[in-house]
Amino acid sequence: LSTINNRVIFTDYIDPFFIHIDYLIFGYQPALVWGQLTDNIIINEIFYFAYFSYYLVVPGIAFLLYFKRREIFEQYAFTISFVFYVCYFTYTFLPVIGGRYLPGAPELTTALEGGPFQHIMAFIYRTSDHWGSAFPSSHVAVSVAANLAAIHYLRRIGYWLIPLNILLIISTVWCHYHYFIDTIFGLFYGVGFYFVALKLYAHLKSCAARRQNINSQADLK
Repeated sequence: LSTINNRVIFTDYIDPFFIHIDYLIFGYQPALVWGQLTDNIIINEIFYFAYFSYYLVVPGIAFLLYFKRREIFEQYAFTISFVFYVCYFTYTFLPVIGGRYLPGAPELTTALEGGPFQHIMAFIYRTSDHWGSAFPSSHVAVSVAANLAAIHYLRRIGYWLIPLNILLIISTVWCHYHYFIDTIFGLFYGVGFYFVALKLYAHLKSCAARRQNINSQADLK
């Protein structure tokens, strides 16, 4: 989202409110502290890889479904898109920058240091312009929805993805991109709206089938 169209109700970013929530929970700011708990390149690289895996797993599941469960592919695309759009609709009314709002965090997210995945994410954040799209974390919401779909339709692969998904959720805070509260609501959005999307998809398919049946009967008259 651009910095122009995401402040429909609030005229400024409302990060101080979410920062306060995290402080009430922890007594400090996890989005700033967690990623600086260690300078171990392996540990940090694990979290940056987990965060980056989002860009591989979500389309990867779509690819597998397209070739292994073609009849489910359309449903997967619908549910993931639905969760995406609900998140983006929320961003329109709740402009939250996220961890990068905190002093020093922008430098941490764009520093070209560490391992290859940290460099990749630094490059992405150096060259992209997206502010005010942190609550809820769409990274968490969409990855959770994708993992649920994988468990449902790909079974073993879905269960294998659970540890990676847990690391991804932690990484959104560890890598200074989100507040802790963003991840909690991202989890709620991912689970809740995934099942809402399934019901909506089934309803739309049912309506389409009834309409086709009515049209077929009309053609026979």
